[in-house]
Amino acid sequence: MDKIGKGTDKSKVIHLKTLSKVKAAEKLREISKYSHRVFFTDHARERMIEREITKRDIFRVLESGQIIEEPFWVDSYSSWEMTVEGASSGHYIKVAVALSSDKKGDKSIIITAYDPTK
Repeated sequence: MDKIGKGTDKSKVIHLKTLSKVKAAEKLREISKYSHRVFFTDHARERMIEREITKRDIFRVLESGQIIEEPFWVDSYSSWEMTVEGASSGHYIKVAVALSSDKKGDKSIIITAYDPTK
């Protein structure tokens, strides 16, 4: 999956005028409970292998990490994008993630992940 939210249903909760860090964190935590609603771009998968970051690491960061910038809307992908940081398995990880919606509901798309200390 390389496209982020193309053709999504804008009537879902994700398409709001603003999305605070608090609301975005709540949504990420809710979505991360259901692994079938978390998608990884090809780029994210490649970087995770290269950087020895597991899917479990990503889920831990989504579940307990901090959003480090205000989420911003990207019209071309109909999604909210943000960076989340946290620790997992000895890694300090930053995850670029998008929140979007489709007919099945809200979803998160992992764009990339890295350990900024390396």
